[in-house]
Amino acid sequence: MQFRQVGSSYTSLSYNTIHPCTNPAHSGSIVENKLSLVNFGISSKTFTVEVVKNGTLVYTESLSIPAKSRRGLTINQSRVGSTARDVINIFGPSDGTQFLAQMVRYGRLSTSPGTYIFAIPIVSSPGSDGETDLLLTRRDSAYPALEIRNLSY
Repeated sequence: MQFRQVGSSYTSLSYNTIHPCTNPAHSGSIVENKLSLVNFGISSKTFTVEVVKNGTLVYTESLSIPAKSRRGLTINQSRVGSTARDVINIFGPSDGTQFLAQMVRYGRLSTSPGTYIFAIPIVSSPGSDGETDLLLTRRDSAYPALEIRNLSY
């Protein structure tokens, strides 16, 4: 996963609570989106996290993060439902404080809590209408998944 600072006071990430596994034995499995915010500033700052579902704001939380510290927030089915996919908006302080916003989407088995079957890192980045290179790998019986999102309405 990249370790990249965001230079503005706003960024966004896509989330998805739909389990991508095609194995019928894994139906009903749980997807958790674990957001991490890191404040690189020299003083405590407040960040506002907005979770949008189907274009509607469904959850807001303000996180006070001490200097050079990290806070986390889990976006899972209990907050947004089991078939939700949309955007998380993160508003940082207006003073240009550097921060990192990243998320890992975890899939775990409902029949065996604590047993994870995938982890997908998601790092905030500015959108583009240009070309980009991607690295996809396939190992054992796994298949690569590519998620492309349009975060505008």
